[in-house]
Amino acid sequence: VGSFQCDGILCPDGTYNAIGRASSGASSCQTCSSGTNGYLGSFACLSNDEVQEGSEREILELLYNAMDGPNWIDNTNWLDPDESICDWYGIDCISDSDKSVASIDLSNNRLSNKFPSEVYNLPNLMELIL
Repeated sequence: VGSFQCDGILCPDGTYNAIGRASSGASSCQTCSSGTNGYLGSFACLSNDEVQEGSEREILELLYNAMDGPNWIDNTNWLDPDESICDWYGIDCISDSDKSVASIDLSNNRLSNKFPSEVYNLPNLMELIL
């Protein structure tokens, strides 16, 4: 374990190598120069943009779950892992290249329950219409 610079067999969070684990044929775990995916055993590091979109996705998922998203009038693409958050109904991002949430418009969409204050942690949110 010590000779491969890994915790157990998997590379620790914030590090990676070609196969994500210690092996006599793989190089030791390397430190990510940018973002990380938050998991053990990574074979690549995320860019800072990918990390940002991931954290914003978590906040939007919290909004969806807290406010009865399955019963909204339109919840197109919400929680779809294959879709960018910028393609979720009611979400507008800064640009195609900057996938950070700029506005949320879910008006007249049958939202219910308590609004999660974590939404205010979206770093570039400029408009919120519920």
